[in-house]
Amino acid sequence: MVCIVITSPEYHPDASFTIIRRRIESCIQESFQLTDEFSSADLHIHVGTPDTIPQKTHSIPLIAYTFAEATRVPFEWIVALNRCDHIWAGSRFTAQALQASGLTKSVTVIVPGIDCPIVPIDSFHVGDRPYTFFWQGTRLKRFLGGQEVDGDRKRGLLVEQAFRKAAIPGTRLILKYLPVEGQEYDIRYGSIWYVCRSLSSVQISELDAQSDAFIWPTMGEGFGLPPLEKLAQGVPAFPTFWSGPVDYMVDFPLPRLLPTQIVPVRFNGAVAEMADITVDTLATFMCNCFEQREALGGLRHVLHAIAQEKWDYRRQMRSRVISELQNVLASRK
Repeated sequence: MVCIVITSPEYHPDASFTIIRRRIESCIQESFQLTDEFSSADLHIHVGTPDTIPQKTHSIPLIAYTFAEATRVPFEWIVALNRCDHIWAGSRFTAQALQASGLTKSVTVIVPGIDCPIVPIDSFHVGDRPYTFFWQGTRLKRFLGGQEVDGDRKRGLLVEQAFRKAAIPGTRLILKYLPVEGQEYDIRYGSIWYVCRSLSSVQISELDAQSDAFIWPTMGEGFGLPPLEKLAQGVPAFPTFWSGPVDYMVDFPLPRLLPTQIVPVRFNGAVAEMADITVDTLATFMCNCFEQREALGGLRHVLHAIAQEKWDYRRQMRSRVISELQNVLASRK
């Protein structure tokens, strides 16, 4: 049996690259043999950005399964990818960004899925609790030149500012992020609940169960797992309708959180573009969610059913990964 080694960066065990690596392992474990040793492997798959690809010191073919969050990537990334034997992209957006940046090799798009729960969360009746917006990211905010700015491209501070600007009576906001400065806390201040601590997947699901709308004005994603995970729980999710999330959001009957503008940025040193949403645009969108709360709440089971039918990784990813691996191996003969 063909033996495959799969690697990913040594990040947090719940990091996206690690999650996707485990899903690939699950997809192929019945058809191929998995190993941790390069010396016994026939094929190597690396899940991560090109700058994390291990030095190619082995003679076995290398598949780079990669992602890009902006419209261009650094030249060094393209050099690293052109040295690989095969390139898999996690979204159509990623494939376009790589090709626009000068990649000369062909790209196969393999969109990852999620581990969809069998039973969705129950719908809530309006009035059981405040209508709840939810945001989740790594860092809420940081200081730059003495000014508060968003902590990362997920734009949690923007969500907080838009929520305050909208000032919708009878609503609250949950902001979930990680203690990157080392201090955990869990406090409620007025209508905002700040959850700055590591949580298990079960604990995250408990927050999902208290949420009515997941707001995620990201500047760009190679795929974007969190919104799809919320949709699988039956929570109406609204990532920026741009970049990676477009691949799955087209399947869900929800309003689109469109970018206000596309802006120039430096992405890992490369001149590129990403999406921008203004505080006014987001505040208006959140008001519209509240006005449509009964219709959106009635979609919970529909959203879960679509996620389960189309986006569970066993349906979305397994057959494609196995088929592409078979093509790679056949091309070597």
